[in-house]
Order: sequence, then C-alpha cells, then structure tokens
Amino acid sequence: MSISEDHKVIAKVIVHYALDYVRWTQLVPMILGWAFAIVMVLALFLIGFQGEIDALLSRADSTIENWIGVEPETNQHEADSSGTVTITEDSFVTWVYRIWGVLALAGWLYSNIRTKLFGPKAPTRWKRKIYRAVMASLLFVGFLMLGTLVIGGVSGNTHWELMVPFILLPLLLFVVSFWGISVSHLITKIQRDIGKRDSNEHIHKVTA
Repeated sequence: MSISEDHKVIAKVIVHYALDYVRWTQLVPMILGWAFAIVMVLALFLIGFQGEIDALLSRADSTIENWIGVEPETNQHEADSSGTVTITEDSFVTWVYRIWGVLALAGWLYSNIRTKLFGPKAPTRWKRKIYRAVMASLLFVGFLMLGTLVIGGVSGNTHWELMVPFILLPLLLFVVSFWGISVSHLITKIQRDIGKRDSNEHIHKVTA
C-alpha cells in the first residue's frame, strides 16, 4: 500500500467518525426533548395526585423516624455562608454548548462501542422513523390532556387554557425530532455510499 493510499484510508476513517459525531450533535436535542417530555408528564400526574403522595410520604417519614430516630438539625448559618454563583447570559450559553458537546461525545462513544460489540444495527427506513415520531408526539399530547384533566378534576375545574402550550410543545418536539432523524438518516446514507465506493474500488483492483 502506498503512502497516498495510507493517507486516503486515514482520511476516510476520520470522515466516518466525524460524521458520526455530527449525527449525535443533532440527536442530542431530540433525546433531551423527549426526556423533558417524560418528566413533564410525570410531574402532571404527581401534581394531580399530590394529596395522596403527600400522605404517603408523611407516613413513610414517620416510619423512618421511628426506625432510625429524628434527624439531627444542621447548622443553618454554615449552610447560608456559602458564596453565591452568578450566571450571566454568555456563561449560560457557553455551558449549554459544553454540555451539548459532552452529551454528543457520550452518545458517539456509546454508538461505536455498541457497534464493536454487537455489530451495526439493521437499517430502518426514514418514513418508519418519522412515523414513530408522529405517533410518539400524538401519545405525548394524549398524556398531557389526561394529566390536565386529572389536575382539573382535583381542583374542581378543567384548565383548558393550559392546553395551548401543551399542544405547541409536542409540535416543537416533533420538529426537533424530524430534524434530528432526517440529518441522522442523511449521514447514514452518505457513510454507506462511501463504503460502497470503497468496496467497488477494492473489487476493481482485485479483478484488474
């Protein structure tokens, strides 16, 4: 293998892993969005059954106190003497990008380790991925409506005015998912085209 061919192989490996990292930078917002959606739905149901949960926690707290005794009081002066942290807009944006990059790197490492251990996943059609995102978004809307009805049932009325942002949130989540899925699918297609081209070049050299 010549030096130029070595450089070509190294460049293709770098491009492959760089594309994988770009893929995860676009998938991270979608993953965080769905995690936030799950937390929101759980919070709605927790608010709806807050009375029952408070009573259960109160009974659990008294039971724990009977087992291990009363928790000693902490020094409030020492807790309040810690310095405050001031967060500016620039520092907040910087931290957001840092966390975004670290999460993308974690996803990139997980994807490569999984591929090395279990092999590549079977390809899924783009339309099927979008269909799953649509169904998940509709399911999210349904859970939000149910959670809003639970809150309304507890307070004695239904808060339908809250449904406007609750419908816009799933729509925004679907747009983010559509973007992440589309970019990921396009990157996968580019990587496969590069792999097919390399295979064809190898076959041409062997048969030549």
